[in-house]
Amino acid sequence: MVQKPPSDGEAVNRPPWLVLTNYGNVLLCVARDPNVRISELADRVGIGERAAQKIIGDLVREGYLCASRKGAGTDMRSTGTPTFAIPSSTTSKLARYSTS
Repeated sequence: MVQKPPSDGEAVNRPPWLVLTNYGNVLLCVARDPNVRISELADRVGIGERAAQKIIGDLVREGYLCASRKGAGTDMRSTGTPTFAIPSSTTSKLARYSTS
């Protein structure tokens, strides 16, 4: 889902930087697959499981995600309602960016 730039010098037609932070990538992954396991999410974003857990905790605390225990896993949902600041001094709704 989320691709990191190649590190082995592979020639590709995309810039060597990422547009979204790990927080943004985690939000998009959860919005697309609310039942994703943390280990899967970490692999998709290219971060460790502890980093994924910390980011999810931060996003829940700030109101971007709702999380509840579901058996052995966690069911996560994007609230879709909080706005987030974009450096161009505008605000935007998460739902606009998470639709497929």
